[in-house]
Amino acid sequence: LFPYTTLIRSLKPDSLLDFSIAYYEGHPDKDRLATCYLYKGRAYKYNFQYEDATTCYLKAEDAVTDSENYLLLGKINSDIADIYLYQREYRKARQKYSEAYRYYRKAKSDKLSFTALINIGKSYSQAKSYKKALPYFQKVSKECRDSTIKVLALQHIGINYYNSNQLDSALFYLRKVIKYP
Repeated sequence: LFPYTTLIRSLKPDSLLDFSIAYYEGHPDKDRLATCYLYKGRAYKYNFQYEDATTCYLKAEDAVTDSENYLLLGKINSDIADIYLYQREYRKARQKYSEAYRYYRKAKSDKLSFTALINIGKSYSQAKSYKKALPYFQKVSKECRDSTIKVLALQHIGINYYNSNQLDSALFYLRKVIKYP
């Protein structure tokens, strides 16, 4: 046991992912291979290396094309959408967030599906299409039971109104956020 513990402590997280990817490429567990690529892609994404991150996400997507692991498929699509959003490719971001939303609904994950709807609204808002963004935020604020997600939707409604220069409405919703339990 001792030699393996020393080996694991000497490896950096990226090398552990590379080790896992190499292992699962040789063994038939596509969901785990895709998960490894997802996390490697996230490591690149968090370091602003979007091209490398996208490559990993596409490999993850290829590994689970026929999978029914809807949660994993949703996460992959959502992460790809994040990169499109960062690069101001709003239409592509919305397409991927919509795919993520459908997968999260199949996985019965309300929290993640509502988060995907908020992200669709954010993509409209960042594109300065404030009227198109609003229904997504409102749907989440009305239907979501999770207080954290609900307050996030209310906050985005307030920000959306602020950005569209409807300051009274912005103030109304942002006050709700401050008072929210």
